[in-house]
Amino acid sequence: MYDDLIKQHGVLWLYSSILFVLPRLLPEVIIIWFNTRGTRKYYQFLNYESLLNRSLLEIRQEFDLLQSKLQIYILLLMIRS
Repeated sequence: MYDDLIKQHGVLWLYSSILFVLPRLLPEVIIIWFNTRGTRKYYQFLNYESLLNRSLLEIRQEFDLLQSKLQIYILLLMIRS
């Protein structure tokens, strides 16, 4: 997956860039983890046919993915800055 990056920059660059970004993201990841700890609604990986008949908005509301999607978007914005 990272073979082209390793060939272009080297292994040291890859791991140092990960370690450089990790301290900025860790507080946000911890907050998201605490917010999702009480979630007991599991996704249907094997019996997904019932989900195909419903709208995407209904599925996102059932699994509370609208709020999580916003938190992921905030994380992506933090990575880019």
